[in-house]
Parts: sequence; C-alpha cells; structure tokens
Amino acid sequence: MSRIQTLVTIDFSYNKLSGELPSSISQLPNLVRISFNDNYLSGSIPETYRSISNLFTGISLQRNQLSGNIPATLAKLNLSFVDLSSNMYEYY
Repeated sequence: MSRIQTLVTIDFSYNKLSGELPSSISQLPNLVRISFNDNYLSGSIPETYRSISNLFTGISLQRNQLSGNIPATLAKLNLSFVDLSSNMYEYY
C-alpha cells in the first residue's frame, strides 16, 4: 500500500482551486473526511464518491460553484455531516 492510500483526511480549503472535483479521491480506502471549502470548484459531485466506504466523518464543499444533482448515494454513507452550502444548487 502506498503512502497516499493511508490518508484519512484531505483538506484543500482556501487554495483557489478550480475545475471539477477529482473523482480519483474515491480510490483512497482509508479516507474519513474531505474538505474543499472556499475554492472555485465547479461541476457536480462525482458519483464515484459513493464508493468511499470509510467516509464517516464528513464531506465539506461549501463556498464553491458546484451545481447539478447531489448524488442520493451520499445519504447511504452514514456521514456525520455534509456541508454543500453557498454553491449553485437549487433547493426545493
């Protein structure tokens, strides 16, 4: 197992990142928390994020430019929190 596969937390907040969320994060088997707050990320949350089976602490993507559908599979991950606030989602 490579060192990167042992990561448990990824926090790329406040880095002026742009483009889409990387789907390759789902290949990190020990990941428990993802944070990409306050960037310029666009597009939608990759469906591959549903396969992060250990992701139980949470996912924080607030203050980006994300849009599209929020994967229903996120609800099946038993997360402590999901923060998608201040994006371009339409809430009903």
